[in-house]
Amino acid sequence: MEKENTEELKPIPLSSVTVGSRFSDDVYFEDGVNMFISAGKRVKLYHEEAIVRWKVPALLSCGHRLDATEKSVSKGSVVIECEPDEPEEPASSIPPLPNPPSQN
Repeated sequence: MEKENTEELKPIPLSSVTVGSRFSDDVYFEDGVNMFISAGKRVKLYHEEAIVRWKVPALLSCGHRLDATEKSVSKGSVVIECEPDEPEEPASSIPPLPNPPSQN
């Protein structure tokens, strides 16, 4: 499903995607189609691990990183309440990727 928003997707610095951070609009992988995380949702440890494990080169969004005082985001005429603060999840919540088949 392609992004319906007509705003231009811009690169998000990977350094700004840290545990607990939230964004004002959906964040997409570098293809601009597949979503990484929804607007207002908190980045969890497994998101950070996925960036490293999958060697994600870039993330894109029409939005920005929210500061701690921003409690909701607007998407058109809809207001979305951001997730509340939560305790951090245990490390390594993503299973390891399978080994590729050997090519003999």
